[in-house]
Amino acid sequence: VDELIERFEQTGLGVEQRLVTTAWCTQPHRRLDAGCDRQKAASTPTVMPSSTISTTRRVPSLRTTNPLSLDHRVATHPRRDRHRGLMLLRMFDVRLVSLLVLIVLCVAATILVIWRRWELGLLPCLVLALVLRLVVAYLARPFTPVDVGVAFHAAGNQIALGKDPTLTLPNHEWNFLPFLPYLWSVLRLVPLPWVYAVKIPVIACDVINVWLVGLLASTHAGTKRLLYAISPVAVIVASLHGQIEPISLAFLLGGIVALRKEIDVVAGLLFGFAIATNNWPVLPVAAILLGLPRQRSYKIVPPAFVVLISFFLSSVIFLGSSPLKLAHAMATYSSFAGTWGWTGTLFALGHKNFFGYSSPAVLPGDILIVIAVAFAILGFRRSSDLTRAWTAPMALLMVTPGFGAQYLLWPLPMAIASDAEIGLYTLAATGYFLPIYLGNTVIPGVLPFLAGLSWLVIAVMGYMLWRAFKREDTARGVMRQAVDDTEAGR
Repeated sequence: VDELIERFEQTGLGVEQRLVTTAWCTQPHRRLDAGCDRQKAASTPTVMPSSTISTTRRVPSLRTTNPLSLDHRVATHPRRDRHRGLMLLRMFDVRLVSLLVLIVLCVAATILVIWRRWELGLLPCLVLALVLRLVVAYLARPFTPVDVGVAFHAAGNQIALGKDPTLTLPNHEWNFLPFLPYLWSVLRLVPLPWVYAVKIPVIACDVINVWLVGLLASTHAGTKRLLYAISPVAVIVASLHGQIEPISLAFLLGGIVALRKEIDVVAGLLFGFAIATNNWPVLPVAAILLGLPRQRSYKIVPPAFVVLISFFLSSVIFLGSSPLKLAHAMATYSSFAGTWGWTGTLFALGHKNFFGYSSPAVLPGDILIVIAVAFAILGFRRSSDLTRAWTAPMALLMVTPGFGAQYLLWPLPMAIASDAEIGLYTLAATGYFLPIYLGNTVIPGVLPFLAGLSWLVIAVMGYMLWRAFKREDTARGVMRQAVDDTEAGR
């Protein structure tokens, strides 16, 4: 308990966040102490996973049922507590309304930019993106989910103690290479509340992504930079949630830029760092490499492997990790099922066993993912590198059994740069985000609503893939006609 309290004080979480985070950390699969009383852990209220719940939710039964409740440590005077509660409520209201207004403005601006084809120079776009993300990050402090607010800080602490967070933290808190935990161990020293410090590299990378989207755009670079700068999906994931997707995307987009400039070794290194931050960039990297000549692929793959093997060996050598256990932990990771698509529908229909990390939907879901991604890669194998890069992860999102809301950012920058229709996607994804990040997802009846809403997002994804396929088919037809005309003229 003392270790948990010390972690709260270091992260700068508020009273409400401390209470809910305590409940989250003391669930059977989240316990900090594996030897704690199972009956006490079982009495903890069920709380949604980090990707679908903010840390501002009050758990009514926490004071009476949770043996690790910090309420007695932070509430010492009834009148003072009542005054503090009123001030906290007012603060939440102001922050909540401000966030909603900003998000709605971002959605409206996105639609206007698409409609009017507004453009903006590089420097104004970067400044706009930075200011917007900093303001949202400040307002979102009470709504920062527990994965960023607690689990990432714990991963940095483990590195500082000379341990690998992939093996020492409870399962599903960190299941990747220790690249980012190395960074978080340094960010712990920044004299800012953790919920701000941890978002510094995320926001910095997302601003860089604005520049990279413009570099990759073949036409209307100013419009596409602006679209990503004000995208509510990017702003919410980077600044409200603070998840690591913008870091992965910065390396991925940088690798594509290097690839186009035929700097293959640098492209391979950047692709390696993208995969080192998270597992999902394997999909767009594989889709891109399969469309290249073998000679170029042979130059790109070795540098990427050097990066990945280096981080893997660093964990074995410096953190004392078992190679087999580390490989198993990363290979067997699965997301939380039961809130998205077909698993969410099954859960809403009463199949409760499909809800959670150990859902029986994982195996059939993996089979569906392989089929969907294979169709996407084969169907767009002659398309541009950007099209291949966003269609493969989008195909995965349509059929995946497990889901985190931040996954919706995966295809977005590549889709914007490649002229895909992102207006409907922005509306649908933002509508799905709001009840997750700013709503109370622990209220009974909200989960079936989210499962139903997810089908709207999936339908938009299907429409985007169909439109991309038709556009590529039309382009191939034009090229064939031009070749036939040329041959006929000869």
